[in-house]
Amino acid sequence: KKQDIANAPTTNVDEYEYNLRATYLYEKREDLKDTEIARGLLRKAIKLDDNLLVAKSLLGSTHHDEGNYDKAMGIFSATLNQAKELGDKYWMGRVLNAIGDIYWNKNIFDKAFENYNHSFRIVKEEGDRYSMGISLQYIGDISRENDEYEKAIGYYTRSLDIFKELNDTLGIGTSLEYIGTIYADKGDNEQAMDYYARSLDIFEECGDKDMIVICGWYEGSKMRVL
Repeated sequence: KKQDIANAPTTNVDEYEYNLRATYLYEKREDLKDTEIARGLLRKAIKLDDNLLVAKSLLGSTHHDEGNYDKAMGIFSATLNQAKELGDKYWMGRVLNAIGDIYWNKNIFDKAFENYNHSFRIVKEEGDRYSMGISLQYIGDISRENDEYEKAIGYYTRSLDIFKELNDTLGIGTSLEYIGTIYADKGDNEQAMDYYARSLDIFEECGDKDMIVICGWYEGSKMRVL
């Protein structure tokens, strides 16, 4: 069925439909062939509209997800510059987070923090609450990496409050799980168990199988410790 969508007749197809097809196919991908087809659709979308930053960002993400960080960085950097030229602060914020992720994965934490923090300032100015929550999670990750546990809890708690305000169940569950991890790092197993259990309930509610496995493992591990 995914291939049917990718190979549907292209008569009168515009850049937005190419992008939608690519997004759907990439989210449901099963192998590298699906990824390549999605990239082809994204390139068609970009050829029709070179200012379609959503397509360029996803194209960068397809390389980032494969661990091809240099290729992804090239795409994200160009997209960021274009977003600046267009005055599109929404995509400036999103792409800065993506660049921060690359530095994080390369263990260059000072540069990761710089990009996450820059993103947070932009999305806060724009009132993009969802992106603020994501940026705060990322900044919390940096604090945790530096063993600044109280700072990390503060950032994760702020992100939790935002996602509660937005009623974003995935964001709520993720923030709860991150806070639980901090308490586990500190050796406070009782608090860690509480946050893991709460996050597990959320992920079961929204059907996120990957996070259910992670939180279930954490919870089981802490129970054995206790």
